[in-house]
Amino acid sequence: MQAHDTGLRAVIKNMSQLVQQTATKSEAAAIEAVERVEATLADAQAKWNDAREVGSEVAGTLGHAGRTSFSSVAALNDAIGRYGKEAVADTVDFGRKAFKATSLKEIVDLHLDYLTRRNQAMFSSVNELNAIAQSKTVAAWSPFGEAVRKIVEKSAVKVAA
Repeated sequence: MQAHDTGLRAVIKNMSQLVQQTATKSEAAAIEAVERVEATLADAQAKWNDAREVGSEVAGTLGHAGRTSFSSVAALNDAIGRYGKEAVADTVDFGRKAFKATSLKEIVDLHLDYLTRRNQAMFSSVNELNAIAQSKTVAAWSPFGEAVRKIVEKSAVKVAA
């Protein structure tokens, strides 16, 4: 009976060691799985934060572009309005002077002077409109370009890492 007990004790001891080894391996596998899940969640959180930051920055720059575009329309409208007022005033002045003219030569001279002024005013107005359009376009879209540059730089750094 004692031999049987020794054999049974050996089996129990072997089974106990097998259970301990299996528990140790299972525990290690579970810890490794938890670490992988934590790393994946941390990576997902970092990507979510990056995406939220990029979205916020893009939304801000687009809002800025919209406000600047609106102000550029107002500036262009002001410039065109000034040109129109000057044209009307100049035309009325020309008409008054033409009615007061005493000779055909004086009317022709007045007309040439009027056309010269209106041509110069038109070119000046076109230059002003171009300058407004250029400056407002740069002011509106430069922040967006800067945001895109930052995003590309961040992406390049993360790819390199």
